[in-house]
Amino acid sequence: MVTAQKRSQSIQDVPISITAFTGDFLEENGVQTIEDVARLTPNFTIQSSAQATNNRIAIRGIGSVGNSAIEPSVGVYIDSVYYPRPGAVIGMLMDIESFEVLRGPQGTLFGRNTPVGALNITTRSPSDESEVKLEAGAGNYSSYLLGATVNVPLSDSLYSRFSIRYADRDGFGTNLFDGRDFGERDDLMARGKLRYDVSEQTSALLTLDYAKINAGGQGIEVLNSTLTPRFLGTNTALYGDTPATEDSYDWVINQNHQDQLTDEQQGISLDISHEFANGVTLRSITAYRDWEALNADVDVRLAVDLLPASTTFETSTFSQELQLSSPAGEEIEWLVGAFYYSEDYTVFDARSAGDGFCVPTIAAAVSPQVAALCLAQPQVGALEADFEQTLESIALFGQSTWNVTETVTATVGLRWTDDQKEGDFVSTINNVVAGAFRAPEEVLGMERDDSRVTGMANLSWFPTEDIMLFATYSTGYKSGGFNSQGTAIALGADRRIFGPEDTTNFEFGVKSTLLGGAMTANATLYRTDIDDFQDRAFDGLSFTTLNAGELRQQGLEADLNWLPTQNLRLVAGLSYLDSEYLDFQGAPGLPGGAPQDLTGERRVFSPEWQGSLAGDWTLPLSDRFEAFVGGSVSWIDEQNIGATSNNNPQTLQEAYTLVNARVGVRSPSGDWELTLFGNNLTDEGYCQVLFDQAFGSQLGAVDAVNNTSVQRCALGAPRTWSLRATYNF
Repeated sequence: MVTAQKRSQSIQDVPISITAFTGDFLEENGVQTIEDVARLTPNFTIQSSAQATNNRIAIRGIGSVGNSAIEPSVGVYIDSVYYPRPGAVIGMLMDIESFEVLRGPQGTLFGRNTPVGALNITTRSPSDESEVKLEAGAGNYSSYLLGATVNVPLSDSLYSRFSIRYADRDGFGTNLFDGRDFGERDDLMARGKLRYDVSEQTSALLTLDYAKINAGGQGIEVLNSTLTPRFLGTNTALYGDTPATEDSYDWVINQNHQDQLTDEQQGISLDISHEFANGVTLRSITAYRDWEALNADVDVRLAVDLLPASTTFETSTFSQELQLSSPAGEEIEWLVGAFYYSEDYTVFDARSAGDGFCVPTIAAAVSPQVAALCLAQPQVGALEADFEQTLESIALFGQSTWNVTETVTATVGLRWTDDQKEGDFVSTINNVVAGAFRAPEEVLGMERDDSRVTGMANLSWFPTEDIMLFATYSTGYKSGGFNSQGTAIALGADRRIFGPEDTTNFEFGVKSTLLGGAMTANATLYRTDIDDFQDRAFDGLSFTTLNAGELRQQGLEADLNWLPTQNLRLVAGLSYLDSEYLDFQGAPGLPGGAPQDLTGERRVFSPEWQGSLAGDWTLPLSDRFEAFVGGSVSWIDEQNIGATSNNNPQTLQEAYTLVNARVGVRSPSGDWELTLFGNNLTDEGYCQVLFDQAFGSQLGAVDAVNNTSVQRCALGAPRTWSLRATYNF
C-alpha cells in the first residue's frame, strides 16, 4: 500500500513508475539509510563526496549536488513534510512504515521541486495497541547500536508513540600522516508522535523529531592510476612526503585530515484531517524545520596543513499545505490544494592558510619576500565567503481522475508555482597572498522570480483484472538560484545568478499480478528531456553552477516481487539508461583544456545498466524457533563518476558488485529476533565520486599537454558486520 497519489492505494493500482518497501522489509534486511535503499532500487542512486552533507540524490541519472543554493532535483518528503537540503537526510531511517521511490516529475501533488522524482517516506503513527520494541547491536569497528520504540494509548482518543536510536562506530580508515584512525561516526535520532481523534471525522497528529550526527569525515584517497611524477616530485620537494599510498581503495591515507562534521536538525509538524458528511476530506499540514551543519575539511589533502576549510550551513523552513479531496471510489475522484513555503538559508565558508601555506609553499613557489608578507597577514580566516538567501514560494494544484469504465481511468493534473528568491554574496580576502586563489566580490540584492505551470496527463487500462497498462505525459520544473561559493574569478551579478530548468517526461508502463497473486512484475519505458539543465564547473578550488543546455535520459526500469513458496521471497530490480546531451556546447573542459562541445555524449552518473536481487528464506525449527537467511546483490555498470560534467576518461569507473547477507533465528510470533548482518562481504573497493586534485595547477597535478589531472576518490564503505537483537512486548 502506497500514498504516492495522496491516498492509500495498492501499488498495482497506481499508474506511476514506483518502487516501494515496507518498514518491515527494511528492518529485516538491515536497511538503515537512504543509501541502503538506493542499492535495491532501479535508477536510484546516492553518492557522497568529501563533505558528508553534500549528497547527490539522483533518479534516472539526474541529481543536484549538495547544499549549495541549487535546488534538489529529487524532492524528499518525510510524513508529507518537505526536506529542502540533501544533507538533512543523511541520518538513520527509524520506525519506517513505508519508503516509496517515485520516478518522473511529481509536481502535481508534491509541494516543492520534483523535476525527476521524489522520495515519499512515511513513519509509523501511534496506534491503539500498547507496544514496546527494544533493539541492541554490536559489530566490527567497535560499532554498537541501541534503540527503543514505545507505543502507548493514553485514552480512548489519545495515542502516543516515541522512538529513539543511537549508533556509534570507530573510523574505517587509518592515517599514516599522524597515526590516527579517521571516519568515526555517531548518530542520535528521536521522534515523538501524538495522535488525537477529536471525533470520528476529525483527527490531529503532532510530530516532533530531533537528529544529530558527529562524523570524522569521508575516506578521500588518491587514485594511483592518475598520479604524475611532477605531482609526486613537487610534494616531496616541498613537504618531504606525498599523499600517495600503496592501494587506492584500502582506507589507508597519508595526508592532513581535519575533516569533522556536526549535523543537527529538529522539526515539528501538525497534520489535521477532517471528513465532512459528504465524504470530502480537508487536510492541513503545518511544519517548521531547523537544520545546522558545521563541516570542517581540507580540500587540498596533502602531507601538510594547507588551506583547511570550515563551512557552516543554517536553514530554517516553514511550510503550510491545504488539501481538499473527494471520497475514494467515485466515478470522478479529485484533489485540490494550496502550498506555501518559506526558507532562510545561509552558508559561511572560511579557509585558513594552514601551517604549510606561507612557508614552504609560497616561499618556494613565489619568493621568500612574498612568504614574509603572507605570514604578516591573518592566517585564520584568510579567505571568507558569506552567502544568504531567502525564498518564498506559493503553489496551487489540482488533480482529477475519471473512472471512465471499470477498466479505464483518465487523470489530469495542473500546478502553478511561483518562487521568489533574494540573495547576497560577499567574498572577503583577509590575507592578500591567499587572495591570489580567491577573488574578492560583493553581489548584493540578487533576485529571481520564477513562475511555472506544470502538469500531467495519464491514461490507464486494465485489459484483465491483474494487468494494468498506462501512459503518462508530465512536466516538471526546478527554480533558478544563486552561486553560493567563492570563486577564483569574480562572477559578478550576471554569472552568479542562474535560471530554472524544465523537464518533459513520457512514460509507458505495465503492472501485473501473476501466479495467483504470488508475483508482481512491473516495468516502465520512459523518456525524460531536461532543458537548460543546471550543471557545475570546477575552477580548481570551488564549483560554479550554470545553465548548460539540453539533456535526454531514456530507458527501462523493472521491478519483480515473487513469493515462490510461503517461506521464500525474492525481490529484483533492473534498469537500462540511455543518456545523451542533445545540446551541451561550452561544457566544462578537461583539466588544463578549453571548454568542450559534449553534444551527443553521455552524462556523468548515468550507468547504462543497474540491477539488484534480494531474497530471504525462512526455515521453521519448532513451535518456538525459526531460522532465516537472506541476502542482496547490487550491480552497477561502468559509469563516469566525475564531479564535473567534463566526461574526463580518468573518472570512468568500472562496473562493480556489492554483496550483503544476513542469517539469524527468531520466534514465529516475531516477539524476538537475533540477526547477524554482513555488508560488502567481498570488500569491494569503489569510488562514490571522483574529482580533480584541488590546487592542482600549482602542485603539478595537472598535465596541460594531455589534459589530465590527479584524481581524488571518495570511497565507499568497506566490509562490515554486526550482530543485532530485537525484542517486542
